[in-house]
Amino acid sequence: MLMHYSENTANPLFKNADIAVDLFFILSGFVLMHSYRKKLLLGLSAREYIRKRIIRLYPMFAISMAIGIPALLIAGAAGLADYPLRAMIVASLNNLLFIPYLGDHGVGNFVGAAAQFPVERFTVGEIFPANPSAWSLFFEMIASVALLVLVRLQKRDLIRIIVGSAFLLLATGALLGWEHKGAVPMFFGAGWGTHNFFVGFIRVAYGFTMGVLVYLLHEKPLPQPFGGVLSGILRNDIALYVLLAVLVACPFGIKGLFPMAVIFIVAPLMVYRGASIAPSGRVGAQFAHFLGWLSYPVYCLHFPIGRLVFIYFPHSQQHPVQTIAISVALTIVVSVIATKLIEEPVRTYLTRKFASRKREGLKKAGSVV
Repeated sequence: MLMHYSENTANPLFKNADIAVDLFFILSGFVLMHSYRKKLLLGLSAREYIRKRIIRLYPMFAISMAIGIPALLIAGAAGLADYPLRAMIVASLNNLLFIPYLGDHGVGNFVGAAAQFPVERFTVGEIFPANPSAWSLFFEMIASVALLVLVRLQKRDLIRIIVGSAFLLLATGALLGWEHKGAVPMFFGAGWGTHNFFVGFIRVAYGFTMGVLVYLLHEKPLPQPFGGVLSGILRNDIALYVLLAVLVACPFGIKGLFPMAVIFIVAPLMVYRGASIAPSGRVGAQFAHFLGWLSYPVYCLHFPIGRLVFIYFPHSQQHPVQTIAISVALTIVVSVIATKLIEEPVRTYLTRKFASRKREGLKKAGSVV
């Protein structure tokens, strides 16, 4: 959120925050294995599983689109988007169906309506124009479907997928870096736009499968002395928070070597170690629960809300700190309200609506196992 809000200011924050998406893919593979592995192996149908994933992801995404579509139209009216009306309609209809829009139009994000922002600096080809952050949710849904196969694979097969996708990720990272910077640095921040859309499949294939493998490995201790060193560095949840903050706040990419080290080494180890760490007391548990509860709505809502704040705040360019602070505060407030009053009741209703005795019986059987 802070990376996006500050990207067009004089002092962008958290330049390496996009690696959090790769951490998210790994964590997602781990969490879905934890939540659904036994149920799928016990007979939970593919249709019911996918229905559960849609019920989990879509309501908040729909809320974000209800804000994001008007925000995109307003951006166009303010001269901060070069989408023709027809393209906006087609893109929005596609996105509402969770289908990417592969276009070549651009948007000036988080610059304010009064700013003279050159068209050549527009962000071009966002596959979810009304809510650009939703690109990773599309690939998350693809990965959710892939879990139906991954859950039944042996470790050696998972390793083959990880090695193959890692090689492709390195190759595309080198090609994209060469294309954008004229040298051969590594660029891993792909998948969000038309010009790098297909790299997103490689990115999620590596991260999600790695999360599945980490889940299968996490109950076995790492070999000494490596396991002891990892446990010594990440002693508790506070150390995990600090490490994550350091990773995203690091201002140096070192020609792609820093994100490469995080994606292929640090992030998997963080998930592996984090699975064995309990929260620090009652307060730590409540804090972790709150962050987990708030993270998805904030991720969904921050982009469209920030767009509106930057457009309507009269001095967004002269006072970017105030604009960012307003955007953050409004995002958190709307996230809490939307989750409590809309998203959670809707998910509860949909879950009850599509529940059946057979599914309830399966749930009880799974709890016994």
